[in-house]
Amino acid sequence: LWESMTVQWQRFAKGTLVAPVHSPFSAGGGATAACASIAGQARYLVAEGFNAVFVCGTNGESFSCSLAERKAMLEMWMSTEEVRAKKLRVLAHVSCLAPPETVELARHAAALGVDAVSYMVPCFFKPVGDAAVAKMLADFALAVPTTPVLFYHFPDMTGVACSMERVLVAAREAAPNVVGAKFTHNDLADMQASIRAGFDVLIGSGDELLLPSLVLGTA
Repeated sequence: LWESMTVQWQRFAKGTLVAPVHSPFSAGGGATAACASIAGQARYLVAEGFNAVFVCGTNGESFSCSLAERKAMLEMWMSTEEVRAKKLRVLAHVSCLAPPETVELARHAAALGVDAVSYMVPCFFKPVGDAAVAKMLADFALAVPTTPVLFYHFPDMTGVACSMERVLVAAREAAPNVVGAKFTHNDLADMQASIRAGFDVLIGSGDELLLPSLVLGTA
């Protein structure tokens, strides 16, 4: 158990399986009407040995969904029997291009009781340099000070190159609820440095990096 004055975080055990779940869409293209299928996803994932879900991430097509759709999907995940029975932990990706909308989704997720929220820096008007990225991450984390925050490090998608380890360390100094990252990159030295600095790291780079990442200490 990772604990500070403001936040508690149950660290990931070795071999934790986190599913980057797909968002359901109806034939008409909307996500809200298809939310009922999430209950089936939850049952299937637990039966297959998964321990957690990453909701509205890249696989979840979050940036193609409205705020209302993203809220509805997260609410459905939180209402499933598997989540209520603590068979699945919920990590909610909440980033939007507009920072106020990011905070709105984060506070909605926090009110629902998610295990953590995940933050990705904006990919249009971008921060430049480690210090700027760390400040954006810390400012976001301070908006939900009692909810654990994971930095979603995906430079190929955001176009923002940075040292994840330096960003996490600097952000944690200002916001102690910054507890780790989802790492979708190939700089394994940076990933290992983050782990050695005390952060939980989930690997998101696909099968080719899964085994070496597990050896280096990711979940």
